Amino acid sequence: MGRKLRQSDGNNEIEQRRQRDEGDEIIQICFHFDFTDASKNNARENEIKRQTLLALVDFIQSGSSKIISESCQEEMIKMVSLNLLQCLPPASHENTGQEPADPEEEEPYLEPSWPHIQFFYELLLRYVVSTDTDTKLAKRYIDHSFVLKLLELFDAEDPREREYLKTILHRIYGKFMVHRPFIRKAINNIFNRGLLKYWPVTNCTKENLFLGELEEVVEATQPVEFPRCMVPLFQQIARCLNSSHFQI
Repeated sequence: MGRKLRQSDGNNEIEQRRQRDEGDEIIQICFHFDFTDASKNNARENEIKRQTLLALVDFIQSGSSKIISESCQEEMIKMVSLNLLQCLPPASHENTGQEPADPEEEEPYLEPSWPHIQFFYELLLRYVVSTDTDTKLAKRYIDHSFVLKLLELFDAEDPREREYLKTILHRIYGKFMVHRPFIRKAINNIFNRGLLKYWPVTNCTKENLFLGELEEVVEATQPVEFPRCMVPLFQQIARCLNSSHFQI
């Protein structure tokens, strides 16, 4: 009985080593394809990467993330960052002194590269929600900087991307308790900036609503966080003071 048990343990160890090597190989293959350089893109590499990313998502979803080596978990998050956490172009609703279009009347913008980046969002989501992901290890890579860059991606115009971001950040908030105070503060700061970015400039009724909302947000802002939004806030207040409309 004891001999059989030891043999079974040995087989399990071999199987875990095989799965670990397989997971490491998949991650390294994914990481070697750099799709941020358009000159390197071609249909064959796109398909190879797509199939490999699908395999990696399946691998994480199967409960094997615990046996992926620490270095390859770090490389995996670097790979996700490389493909997702990049500077967004100015949004069509950026405040440029003109009244923004009504979002209900506009057709939703669909990101052309979505078929590619969706796999990275799915991979990140599966990694975060996996019960096998060690939060003590994962928080080294999913740190404050990573979370802040995810929050900044809410400026993305594609609703599918924002839906993934909402789900992922909700899961991070639930799983990484150490990040909760930072996430709350970061969301508050981004909300301040969002109000200023979407400020209505020709509709006095909407502008009054924004002023009331902004007052409540400022009251809830911690003193140490206020300097981050102070300059654009007072610039907007100055523009309101110069408004020709008597209600402003």
